[in-house]
Amino acid sequence: SVLVICEKSEDRNRVRWYEFIGVFVFGLLYMVHLLTRRTEPRLVGTDRYFRLPIRICENCETEVNTARVAEATLRLTPLYSRLLDKYPKAHVKLGEL
Repeated sequence: SVLVICEKSEDRNRVRWYEFIGVFVFGLLYMVHLLTRRTEPRLVGTDRYFRLPIRICENCETEVNTARVAEATLRLTPLYSRLLDKYPKAHVKLGEL
């Protein structure tokens, strides 16, 4: 089977690496702002994962060995092709059980 990760939710309240640059530029006041702001997670987006079976013969199993080849194989099935067209930034992972 193949795991297709279409979307991932993101926590918009976590401190990002570039915000620490503000501490150096603006000093202690900015650090206090980072530490006292809301800490509840604010999730944006949804997690959309699909585990999809691929039908391939035993002779072809060794040829489907990269994510790129797996995606090309998925595109041969119209339903999977529509899914990948709907989520063009989807990541395909092989061998996920």
